[in-house]
Amino acid sequence: MGFIMKYCAAIFSVCAAVFAQSSAAAPISFGALSSNSDGSTEVIQDSLNNREWLRLDVLAGLTYAETIAATSAGGAYEGFKIAGINDAQALVEALLQGITIFCTPTATVAQTCANNLDIDFRNLLGNNHTFNASFAWFLSDNGIGQEVGQLEFVLTSRVDKRNERSSIEFADGFSSSGIFASLPITWLVYRDPVQVIPVPATLPLVLAGFGAFAGLAYRKRKKSQNKAHA
Repeated sequence: MGFIMKYCAAIFSVCAAVFAQSSAAAPISFGALSSNSDGSTEVIQDSLNNREWLRLDVLAGLTYAETIAATSAGGAYEGFKIAGINDAQALVEALLQGITIFCTPTATVAQTCANNLDIDFRNLLGNNHTFNASFAWFLSDNGIGQEVGQLEFVLTSRVDKRNERSSIEFADGFSSSGIFASLPITWLVYRDPVQVIPVPATLPLVLAGFGAFAGLAYRKRKKSQNKAHA
């Protein structure tokens, strides 16, 4: 019976710790994107497109092949895939939801997507380049296979989307083994959200009932032992 009481106490302690941790992680949001301010998650939730993006500083400095390997190795990043030009546009629209968007998915030169953003949204996206800017590569989806484009998030309230016919080889120059290794850039990756089974609202009541039952059984046994020694 003592084991049951300790088991119940352990369950309640774990539940309390989980609830306390979740309440301490304050959300940080911009547009339709949100994450946690305490860095406890690498994933950015996108309510506009119903998908998840990986923060830009998570896989910074990886080549194209290394990024493919990281997202297909069955580990923490399984299910993520490299974004195409339409995916990059979807991220821009989610980031700037409610703000006029100036660029289009078919842009072939650098275009400014927004002006006058009033906060450093890179705190949400992740800083992967320099103090002034973050960057992300995406595939151009033009059938050639080696053409890539670039998203640029600048601290001075500007978001650019570029499709400049850069190559994967050029993009890999910004990896940790490339000629631009001092300026790492991430391949933009996303996935469909992982379905999490919610904890039933009745679980705390079930645990409380189990604890009460165990306590009642313990007291009944103790009373019987006292009578036996009387």
